[in-house]
Amino acid sequence: KGVLTLDQTSLLGVFGTKSNRRALLRLSDGRMRRVSQGEVINGWVISRIEATSMRMTRGSEVRNLRLIR
Repeated sequence: KGVLTLDQTSLLGVFGTKSNRRALLRLSDGRMRRVSQGEVINGWVISRIEATSMRMTRGSEVRNLRLIR
């Protein structure tokens, strides 16, 4: 728990206002990327960004990421 898994996408930070949140991700290939709701990353759509978590969807699949602490 609270450990960064290097071969998976991880949520490192959330910033912005409640109505305009952005997230900082570490992708599985090691790159860092800032994303907004609606963007597509490796086929996954960023469907929601909350204060401490983020939801991505790909078809019927759902992936929830929580902040690494």
